[in-house]
Amino acid sequence: MPGSASAPPLFFGYALPVRIEFTKMHALGNDFMIFEAPAGGALPSRAQWRALADRHAGVGFDQALVLEPPRSAGSHAYYRIYNADGSEAEQCGNGARCIARYLHMQGRSPAGGALRMDSAGGAIEARVLADGSVTV
Repeated sequence: MPGSASAPPLFFGYALPVRIEFTKMHALGNDFMIFEAPAGGALPSRAQWRALADRHAGVGFDQALVLEPPRSAGSHAYYRIYNADGSEAEQCGNGARCIARYLHMQGRSPAGGALRMDSAGGAIEARVLADGSVTV
C-alpha cells in the first residue's frame, strides 16, 4: 500500500533494535556470544543471527551459544549453537568450554567444577580447573 510503512522485524517479540544482555568469550581463536534464552521468547531468525554476527554492525561472533534450562536429570544446562550464517550446529568443543566457564563464573557449577551439559549433539562432561582452564 503506498505510504504505509511495513512492520519492523521482531527480535524476541520486540521491534529492533533491542537490548540483549550477553557475554562475549574467546577460546582458541573462536569467539562466542553467550546469552540466556528468554522465557517463552522466540529466538532470532537466520537473518537476525547473521546481523548479530556481523563484525562491523553487530556483536560479531563465530557462534552464538544460547543457554536454556536443563532438559534432563543431572544436567546443569541445555544449550543451542548458532553459526554466524544463522544455521544451527549440534556441538562445538570450544563453545562447550566457554559455556562451562560461564556457568562457573555465574556460580552455577558444583564444588569441584564438574558440569554436565546437554545440546543437540548429546551430553558433554566438562570440568573447570583451579587455574580457570576448562576440559571437556
